[in-house]
Amino acid sequence: MLHLSIIRRLMNRTISIIISINFFILFINDILFDHHHCLLSYAQIRTRICVPQSVYDDCNQMADNIPGLFSCINARDKFECMRLLDRDEADIVNLDAEELYMAGRIYNLEPFVREEYNGNSYLNRAAVVVRRDTRIRSLIDLKNKRACLGPYNDLYQWNIPVGLLLFYETMVPDCRSELHTVERFFLEACAAGNWSTDPYLDDELKRRHRRLCTLCGDTTYDGLCSEHDRFAGPEGSIKCMTEGHGEIAFTTIEVAVKYFQQRSSIAGMFEFLCLDGTRMAITSRGCHWAKHTTNAFVIRSGRDRNKDIYFRSLHLIFNRFSKLRPSWFDKSFVSSTNVTQLVQIFPAKPEDGPVTYSHYLEFFMPSIDKNLQGCPKRNITLCLSKDGELSKCQQLQKAAFSRRIRPQLRCYQADSEETCVRLLNERKADLMILSPDRFYYGARYQSLQALAKEVSNEPQYSVAVVRSNSDLSMLSHMKDKRSCHSGFGHLASWTIPIGFLIRDELVEPTSCNRAQVIVDYFSGSCVPGAADARINPNGTGVQQLCSQCIGDDRGHHHCDLNFGERYSGEDGAIRCLVEGRGDVAFVSHETILRLTNSRFPNSWARDLKSSDFRLLCRIPNDLFDSRTGGLLRGNSIDDVNDFHNNNNINSRILHQATIYDYNRCHITAIPDSIIATSMFTPIDIRLDAMYILDRLSETFFGKYKKSFLMAGMFRNRTDRIFSDHVEKLRLFRPDVSLEETLGEFLPFLHSNDPIACYACCTKNTLSIIVTIFATFLYYILLH
Repeated sequence: MLHLSIIRRLMNRTISIIISINFFILFINDILFDHHHCLLSYAQIRTRICVPQSVYDDCNQMADNIPGLFSCINARDKFECMRLLDRDEADIVNLDAEELYMAGRIYNLEPFVREEYNGNSYLNRAAVVVRRDTRIRSLIDLKNKRACLGPYNDLYQWNIPVGLLLFYETMVPDCRSELHTVERFFLEACAAGNWSTDPYLDDELKRRHRRLCTLCGDTTYDGLCSEHDRFAGPEGSIKCMTEGHGEIAFTTIEVAVKYFQQRSSIAGMFEFLCLDGTRMAITSRGCHWAKHTTNAFVIRSGRDRNKDIYFRSLHLIFNRFSKLRPSWFDKSFVSSTNVTQLVQIFPAKPEDGPVTYSHYLEFFMPSIDKNLQGCPKRNITLCLSKDGELSKCQQLQKAAFSRRIRPQLRCYQADSEETCVRLLNERKADLMILSPDRFYYGARYQSLQALAKEVSNEPQYSVAVVRSNSDLSMLSHMKDKRSCHSGFGHLASWTIPIGFLIRDELVEPTSCNRAQVIVDYFSGSCVPGAADARINPNGTGVQQLCSQCIGDDRGHHHCDLNFGERYSGEDGAIRCLVEGRGDVAFVSHETILRLTNSRFPNSWARDLKSSDFRLLCRIPNDLFDSRTGGLLRGNSIDDVNDFHNNNNINSRILHQATIYDYNRCHITAIPDSIIATSMFTPIDIRLDAMYILDRLSETFFGKYKKSFLMAGMFRNRTDRIFSDHVEKLRLFRPDVSLEETLGEFLPFLHSNDPIACYACCTKNTLSIIVTIFATFLYYILLH
């Protein structure tokens, strides 16, 4: 019995141990499962970071360094990133203060992680310095004082102080402009530096607001507070005050502390003026009017539960790579080499809710708003005539406002260029953008004047594109073929080809109506807009010019220029060629490059290869024309020189060009577009328009092109508002001539001018009649 009892106890103990082990195993499995589930969930929430297309490749390098943590979302620019976050197509994006203003105001995005810049939560702190012995004890005491500022629109020495004085209603708005407002508030001032990058506009603004320059110290440039003035630059405003020219100086704490550290003997004579009217000593802890906040990562509103996960991802990347700092680190991840840490943003009190853009920016916001309260809005209206331009213009309008570009840009969508011209002359719009040939007619016959022009460092060419298996070998062999054009009157696709046919004597014009040239030379065409009486008022050759067009998906809007026709625009001209409706397409050279080799997402172009197409050259097979007795005809001078310099050049190679040979095989270079106004536009409105164009060019073609991309494809459309290739805008003086505006292209346009042609014919006819009549009188008198 004892033996059995011992055995039973041992068995029970063994069973207990086994059960305990099983429970332990189950417990460990639960822990491991939960941990695995946590890791799986963490991995599944891969952070989608949005970046502008210019740094997309850099972002992918970052994502490859830690697989599974980030995915990069490619956007056109930062503005597009905001829209993608709002639509839940991206999670986070890194924005500067002005971009954050837009993101919060338009899309209600929230900052949740900020950059530290050299250990600080700000870039600089705007401040005001006064003499210690002055009686300035409040903001209102600044009125009628002598002020030392920075140049017009300088962030720290103009925008922040002026914005806050307007916000607190200390500065009474002058509804004419911000410059008038500041000029009326101070007794005298020095605002030394460039007010505009354009010399004429800079001089004109300063001439009209001389009181803002009377305290400056250099009279070399007519006393107009130039960038060469000794009071220009970051320390210029303090120097202006310490030398006795002004009573107050707008500056930053960082500049003031450095300046007076080097001049300790006079440092005690000056103090910081605080917003509440109190004073503080000139130290790094002095009072500031506003901080220029650092960049912040933003998130969609209502995503609080994801903030910790996204922050840990960002923090992991920063800690791992901040010392090595690979090339992508300061391009696609943080904003600068001076970023020293990433810090999560929390509200002051949990019950306050998430930190909004206005909480984060605080007193920086009035520098953007700069609201002239009680004044009617001052706008410069840009008239648009192309489909799809309005949405881009509205985005540009918001981006420009956030960068303090005033007056505000207003967008108006018209149904045609002719409507825009009429609105300009009726003073219902201020600006429009035209191709050089269209501007030529507007300037000669419709009271238009040039304000500015687009500028590109890379020339654009009008080219003739054929399929690689085409029997066409050169430009002079296109007779009786079918042609595809982007639109009636378009420069690269219509005006230039017509001019080429006339200039090279491939056609003999039978009338002054240049549309007849295309009708006579080609057997059929697609020329969107040819059926529109507003565009082709004579109705010349409508049936033949529209014979190859197909309309929209339902067959409607046949041959329309702007709405519906699938072959409209330069992409449409290539599509016309691809789908066999034409034998040759006339476009700019960039179009065919962009549409080939999987660069374009639309189904009809997805499989196109560069080898599917050729360019036609202007080189005849034997380089000579028997009709003219052996004289060279129809060649660019460069190709002729090449032939003489190298007798072994094979003419067959010369005229069988790939789409990459556009430098050699083209019809002609395309001149840049013109930004025009009406001759009836008042000078003050003209100057406002010039200032807006100058600031837009400086801002969005320069330092802040990642914020908003002025040029390039917009929602799969080319040349919306500005040409895709433009790199900056160049202003014209108001008295610029047509010859200066159009240069060497003017004679070419004049030869294509049907009105001048009619005038010439009328003049010649009248001359013949007068000659016959005079001869008749001569014989009557003689006999």
